[in-house]
Amino acid sequence: MLRKLVQLLLIFATATVVFAESAYNLPHLATGTFSQGSIRTTFLVFNNSDLASVVRISLKDNAGAPLPVTIPGLGTDSQFTFELAAGQTRFLQTDGAGTLKEGSAIVRASQRVGVSAIFSIYDRNGGFLTESGIAASEALNQAGLAVDISSTSNTGVALQNLQSEPVTVTFNVFRSDGTLQAGPVTRDLSADGHLGVFVGGPGGLFPSLVNFRGLLVLDSPQQIAALTLRQNSVPLSFTTLPVTPRGSTRSSYMLPQVANGGGIIKTTFVLFGLGTEALVS
Repeated sequence: MLRKLVQLLLIFATATVVFAESAYNLPHLATGTFSQGSIRTTFLVFNNSDLASVVRISLKDNAGAPLPVTIPGLGTDSQFTFELAAGQTRFLQTDGAGTLKEGSAIVRASQRVGVSAIFSIYDRNGGFLTESGIAASEALNQAGLAVDISSTSNTGVALQNLQSEPVTVTFNVFRSDGTLQAGPVTRDLSADGHLGVFVGGPGGLFPSLVNFRGLLVLDSPQQIAALTLRQNSVPLSFTTLPVTPRGSTRSSYMLPQVANGGGIIKTTFVLFGLGTEALVS
């Protein structure tokens, strides 16, 4: 019996070390009802390796405390652990019930896996309205994101503190010609905390910012994860976009799909510079 117990402890210790090897940041999640309907978050995890992987999804609220949600089939918890067989894919969607909750998630796996999330919005009767997906976000200290604010749209940013201590993030906003529009302003993130905030409008980072297109630059002394949310109010819909790390040396980008025509679809190319020199694109 003692020998078996020692073997189990060794296996557990080994699994714990391996388990921490791969981590994936999801800077925003939301689930629950609001005035116009409800929202659910789907965690999409797939294993394209030849080995089984143990996956753990940990959810935190704005203050960095555990955030319990209900995922049918897995129950209600702030942490979900399951095994993903080689080649297996799982779609895990929150139930969207109860008061609206928001926060962030970290997915850890014993083998490298694919991780993304889908935000789905439903009307008051449960009818599907729209959805948007995000990939996992990398850790960063400085980044930029495009801002588009009009009478029907606004741009938001979601931040996830990857540290076990509080951090203060600084924001500056620049006009489309590269000159400073406003800033700096700061926001505090709790340890392991989350912040979702619009750039302009009441309660936003820059409340007086209206009819504006430009660039928001964020700066953090500690590593965080971030993503962009562009919301359209009529009809209610939103788009999630990545942020671009400042100082990135990447100079080419592939866009696998563009479409235009039929009077129903257009493609918008969003370009912004993060350096101190002009660019030719």
